[in-house]
Parts: sequence; C-alpha cells; structure tokens
Amino acid sequence: MISKEINHIYWRWQEAIRERFENDGDQLTVARPSNDGHLSILKEMMLKKGFTTEEANSIVLILEKDKDDDYTSIGFNSYALKKDLPNNWKKGDDIPDGVQRFTKDDSGNYKPVGSDDEKKDDGAGEKKPETNPNFDQTNIDGDHLTSKGSKEKKKSKLEQNADKTREALGIEKSEDVTNPQKQKDIDSLLQQVGKNIDKLSDEEKKSVAEFFESLNTLYSDKATDEEKEEAWRNINVSASPNRQKLYLDDLRGESGLYKILGEGKSAIRSRLVDEVSKYKDIPEDDNKNYIKAESLAKPDIGGGKPARSALKKKKGKYVDEVADPNVDKIMSIPPLDRITRAAFKTLFGPVGPDGNLLIPSSDNSRAYFEHSINNNTSLQETSNFLKELAEEGKAPKELSESLDAHQQRLQDIAKNYEIPSEEARKAVEESYALLAEELHDASPEYAGRLLKQFAEMEQYDSEIAGGDECYLPGHGSFPAGDKLLIEKGAAGGKVVSFISIKYGKSGSKKRTVYGCPANMSALQQLHPDETKRESLGQYVGQTGYTLAVKDDLIDTPQKAEETITDLLQESGLGDLFSEDEVKELASITHSTKQRTEELREEATGPDGKVDWKKFNELRKNDETLIRNSRKLREICNEEKLTKMIGKRNAEALSKKLSPEVFISSAVFVNQVQTSDGYNFLKHNKQYIEGGEIKNDTIDGSTDMDGWFINPRMNRTPGRNGGGIQSSYVGPEARDEIDSVSSNSDNII
Repeated sequence: MISKEINHIYWRWQEAIRERFENDGDQLTVARPSNDGHLSILKEMMLKKGFTTEEANSIVLILEKDKDDDYTSIGFNSYALKKDLPNNWKKGDDIPDGVQRFTKDDSGNYKPVGSDDEKKDDGAGEKKPETNPNFDQTNIDGDHLTSKGSKEKKKSKLEQNADKTREALGIEKSEDVTNPQKQKDIDSLLQQVGKNIDKLSDEEKKSVAEFFESLNTLYSDKATDEEKEEAWRNINVSASPNRQKLYLDDLRGESGLYKILGEGKSAIRSRLVDEVSKYKDIPEDDNKNYIKAESLAKPDIGGGKPARSALKKKKGKYVDEVADPNVDKIMSIPPLDRITRAAFKTLFGPVGPDGNLLIPSSDNSRAYFEHSINNNTSLQETSNFLKELAEEGKAPKELSESLDAHQQRLQDIAKNYEIPSEEARKAVEESYALLAEELHDASPEYAGRLLKQFAEMEQYDSEIAGGDECYLPGHGSFPAGDKLLIEKGAAGGKVVSFISIKYGKSGSKKRTVYGCPANMSALQQLHPDETKRESLGQYVGQTGYTLAVKDDLIDTPQKAEETITDLLQESGLGDLFSEDEVKELASITHSTKQRTEELREEATGPDGKVDWKKFNELRKNDETLIRNSRKLREICNEEKLTKMIGKRNAEALSKKLSPEVFISSAVFVNQVQTSDGYNFLKHNKQYIEGGEIKNDTIDGSTDMDGWFINPRMNRTPGRNGGGIQSSYVGPEARDEIDSVSSNSDNII
C-alpha cells in the first residue's frame, strides 16, 4: 500500500513538472530530486495540500541530501552524472563524447556547462551586429542584420532526427506547412517513428510515408477542405479509447508497430486526432481485451438468473400473459407504458415470499442493496478477466486488486451500516470514488471503459442505500435510461424519470464525457407521437433503413422533399433553406439511397449475406457518394448546420457531412423538438473531483446546443453501428465538456 501511494505521489509530481515546463512532446518527464526546479514544484504541491513550511522544507532536505550521490568529479570543479559514464569509468579516464559536464556553485547546486546562466556573460565583449536603420517590425526574417557572412541557422536535434526519418521514408519536407507549431508536431512524430523505422518492412514504410504525406496536406496552409478530405480517405487509422492517440492500422500485421506514433500522454497526438476527426471518422482502437473487459463490466445483478419479467415466456417467446404483477405494475406507469417490446419490460431486484418482485424498493432498501452486491456478477467476472491479463503481462494487476477491494468495501457497508441511511449512501459513493481514482492511476485506457459501466451501479447502489425508490432495467438495450427513478408527482401520482448515466474524469479545465447515453433509434420508441417511433435505423445498409432512416421517408425525390420540408418546419427551421435548396437536398439524399442499395447488392455474397467490410470500402471510394456529399456540404454549410444541430456539433461534422448524417440528424432534431426535449429523460454526468463523486443531473431540452451528436453509421463485422447517438449536457456546459465518442453501447 505504501509503495502504491508513493507511486501515486511521484506520478502527480511528474505531471506537475510536465505542465509547468509545457512538455507536450514524447520525451519522458522524470522528476529528479537533483533538480532544484523540480524540488520547488514538489514543495509547492505539499504546501497546497496543507503541509507546513517546516514539514515541506524537511522533506526537501531529505531528498537533497542524496543529490551528491548522483554526480562524480571528473576534474577541477567539473562533474558528470554517474549514469552518463561507463560502469568501469574511473577518474583520469577519457570522458566519452557527448557527456554533459556540470559545475558546482557555492550553494552546492550543480549547473550544466553551457546553460543559460553560464552564457549570460559570455558575450559581454562581443560586438553586436549592426541593424539596418530602415528596420521595422515587419522585417522579422533576419534580413535587417547587416553583418556579413552570417551562417544559416543550425538545425535543432529534433529537426535533424526528423530529416533522417524523412530520408528513410523517401519523402520531402513540405514548404506549405508554415505554422511553427504544426511543423514542430510533424517533426516530433517523425522523430518518434525514427526510433523504430528499421523494424518496418518496405510495404509498411510505404504506408507510413503515405501517412506523413497526408499529414503535410492536413497541416498545409494552401490545401482546401476537399483536398484534406481526399488525402485522408484511404489512410487507415484508429484512436485510443480516450481519443488522445492515433494508431496506424496498416502496421498491425507484420511488425505489430501500429502504435509507432507514440503511446505516452502528448498534446501533439491529441491535436492530431482532433484535426483528422474534422475530415474523417476515426474508429476506436478495436483492442479485444478492452472490448471484452467493457462488455463484462456491463451491469448484471441477476446472479446468473434473468431479470424479473412483466410477461410470460412460452417456447422461447413472450406471450400476452402477466408473469410478475409487480413488474407489470411498475411498467404501467407513464411513460413506461409506451414501451411495446416485451423484452424491455424487465427489472432486476429481490423477490418476496410470493415469488414476485419486492416493491417499492424504498420499503425494502436492505434487501435491494444486499441483492445488488451479492448478485453483481459483472464485478467479479471483470476482476477475474483482468487477473488473467495481469498474469500474461497485458494489464496492470492493480486493476483487479482495486475491483476486489471495492467489492469488499460494499460487503462491509452491508454489515456495518444502517440501511437505508445517508451515512450508507455516502459510504457507497466514497467507495466508488476511490475505485475510480485507483483505476485511472493503474490504466486510464481501461478506466475509461470500465467506469462508463460502473457509473450506473454507483448511482443505483448509493440511492438504494439511501432509501430512494429506483430500479435497474433488466435489458442491456433498454431505451435511454440506465436506471429508473420513481418520484411523487405534483398531484400525488407516481412519476418515472429515466436516468441516463455516463462517467467522466475531472481535469484542470475540462471534464470528459465518455460515450453517448442514448441510442436515438431506441429512445424514439418512447416518443409521444407514435408515428415517429420507427423513423431512425441503426446503420447504413440496414434493411428498410438504407441511409439509417426509414426508407419510406426518402423513397422518391418527391417523398424526400416532402419529408425534409415537414421535418424542418416542425422543428422551427422552415426558413433554413430555400425551396430550390430543399429540392436539391432531397435529390441528393434520394440519389445516395439508390447508389447505396446498388453497393449493398454488390457486397452481398451468394449466401445472401452482406460483406460489411467490403460494403464500407465500396462506399468510401464511390465517386457518386463522394460527389453527393460535397454537393450537400455546399448547400448545408457550417453556418446553416449550426442552426440545425448546434454550434459544437456543426464544428465537428460540417467538413465530413454526408447525406446519411444530414437526413438522420434532421429526423433526430425533429424528434427532440416534438417531444419537448424528451422531457422525461434526466441526464446524469458523473465525475471525480477532489476524491469525491460529483453528480450533475439535468433535464433534457430543445436547445440543440446542449446536445452532443455522435453519428455511428457503419456496420462492421463486430458492431451493429448505432445510427445517431446523443448525449445531453446542457447549453451552459457545452464549452466545458469534451465529448469523447465510444463504442460502448453496441457491444455484441
């Protein structure tokens, strides 16, 4: 435990140093007790955490006393770090080239020879270059210096390493990238690649070269949006789960070096993901271990048994006969009574002597809490899987250890606390907060995936422990809500609130919202207007939903025009496009539907099954679809798209807007506007701040600036797409929150 705490403190120290010195590159930041600047930062951290000045100084002195052990004398007032010298080096031996030399001042501080401090007086007697009397602030290229024979600026080590990699890849430095930060980012990525370039095959080097040529176009001042889109069309990349790293998927085979751009935290790679995402949908890294861990973590408190069902099953099919009258009673409360699919009419919970679900949960809090912690198979199965990975060296052992410790804490709460009580609620929240911090410290990649699932259980367990009436739906794809909260309405009747929960981690400036809580094709089933409950589909190419909207809506150009007109007028957007523009949008949408049907037929094998990988490749490079998308973006530019789906969504989608995303978004916006923002759905965003669970729960709204849209239109061999997915955070928070897309809702 002590070692774990020390590691955590050291990690915080490193991050503080990295932030102070703005170290955004790939170089490892090491906190050194021998560095006065690093010690100063540590002292500041201690004082902020409540240490007295005397305590902080004592700790710093302890660290400083070992400073001399890191250095050895190599001559009169000349020193070197022991680690930089050969193991068998002794005083009097030659000093290897490149070894940094240090001097020692009267205070015992070591200063590198050639540092800024030593150079302050180096040029005291040196004649300064004369300046051109006509110099003004526009002459920033150096031509105003009149000294003759000045040498060309020496290239930095970074630039030299980048040039070596360019030479190995057979590419030239682009003259069209004039932004210094973007050029430095390119050079840093080239330097990183250079570390492993000898391990790549000729074919892999060719792929990496194409990546950097596309990167030059992306960061070029002269390239148009169309040129940038085209440059990245066939570059196969994916992103890490936290969307901070970019992977080269063509390198997953022979060398396995698909992470060649680097794995550490880096603003360079984060900026790269953001820029590429403007022109190309970047799938999440399809790491099977991540996906399996996330799938196992999905809440299941049935203890291996199915949830309680309102309706009976006979011969594997639901029939119109009541199985559990208490579940049926809950599912009859509006708006739950809008649900028609029998599989969704199921709830987890303990049963009474009559064999039916105990209700209300608020009168049976202890039974519900013990049922939850004793039957939560997902926690134990996830822990077991992570243990296996740890034994194989594929995951930190601290992940499973944290899960096991959390389970034990919940058992202790059941034994030692009065339930229901506010003390029990707080204890549950604290246990989940500690779990979240420990998982993030062990592995941010796994933490983001696991905590999206555990967030539901934190809400459920804490509210049950506190005496609230709430229920956990028994079906993993239950429309919109992760948890049902039953409250008393103004007239004394019961009101159901669907609580949609997602987890994020608090940062210094922004919170990150992981995933999208609502698959809109599922949520639409609860729309108050029955005619709008089947409008959205799951993916492009779906039978009956070719463009992920119902085919009947766009079957002909005339029908598509009528649909678009009605959708916009009902949404208060009737004046957004002219009649001619609506007609053209309808023509483009219908044309895209027809061409997509032809490509689906081409990708269908003799067995009648669609090869979805082939289908997506055909769509990606089809001239008709590319042309239609570009024509559509000319009509629906970013300004108009902003009025339709909100500013943040338009910024993310405008440069890659396609007919299927346009028509699906038009349907989604219409559903939001005509349902009063799905006002029965409450949106909970959960995050950790100062070691405590923070919960923000807000109602939905018709203000599209408060909704984040994540179109997931492609079906792949492992995923059913998802169609339009959305998370509501509220307009006030839209500038504080980064929406990070995830595949969590569609694991098969």
